[in-house]
Formats: sequence, structure tokens, C-alpha cells
Amino acid sequence: MSQPASMIPGTNIPCYVFETTGDVTTHVAQMIANTTRERNSFGQKAVLRLATGSTPVGVYRELIRLHQEDGLDFSQCVIIGLDEYYGLGNDKIQSHSRWIRQQLLDHVNVAEQHIHLLDGTVPIDEIESYCLRYDEKIRKSGGIDLLLLGIGGNGSIGFNEPF
Repeated sequence: MSQPASMIPGTNIPCYVFETTGDVTTHVAQMIANTTRERNSFGQKAVLRLATGSTPVGVYRELIRLHQEDGLDFSQCVIIGLDEYYGLGNDKIQSHSRWIRQQLLDHVNVAEQHIHLLDGTVPIDEIESYCLRYDEKIRKSGGIDLLLLGIGGNGSIGFNEPF
């Protein structure tokens, strides 16, 4: 599985080394599951900011399995979408909102009112106010408990493309 966590010198960030992608997937899914269970046990909402792309696919499959086989309850989770293509409607096949619904949200019991995904069709003159309202949703939800980012083949992190 993983080697014990070590710290990056000068930080408090634990680092893990895994032998396989499956080991990483299981570890990350368990982190999300543990956060969700902990918040549920206190009657609180777990606020999860989730990415799209190939990196989290295995994590989402494991979360679906934990929900279906172990009863992991997402009903009190708040899902905050990380990214979306501007100009693309949520019904389009390339939409990140559509993707995350297909890969995770359609298979677990997250309440629809707790799902906040970005709208890529906001008129350009309303983007700033839309972003401020989106940030306010995060604040009202209690802030982010866990943020899952992907790392692209070109070195992008969380859809922030190099150059």
C-alpha cells in the first residue's frame, strides 16, 4: 500500500508514496469517506470541491462502491464543482458538470440542493457577480473541507493549464 507519511521539509504537508494507482485511488476515496462520515456523525455537512478529468475517475468509482456496498451516506455532503468550460451548456457532452454527474453524482445520494456546479453560459458581463455569488455559496456552506485536484499530462493542476 503506501509508505508512511513523511513531511516536506519546512512545511506541515504529509506526503505519501504509493506503489500503484489503485493504492492511491483507495487512499483518496477513504480520505473523502472518512471526512464525510466524520461530518455526518457531528450532524454537519462535508463540503467537497471536486475535479473532473481522468485523475479522479478511480476515486469516484471507489466512492460509488462505498456508497452502494458499505452505505456511505452523501446526503449531507455539499458538492462544489471546480471548473467548467466557458460558453458550454451543462447538457453538452464536453461539460464538466455533465461529466461529474455521470461519473459520481448520479450514483450517490447527494441532495440536489447541495450540488453547486459552475454554469458555463453566464453572460460575459455577469461573470464577476456570478463568481462572487459562487464564492458566497462556498462561504455559506462552511468553507471547503476537502479539495480534490487532478494533475494533467501537460502538468496542469486543477485545470490551470501551463502557459
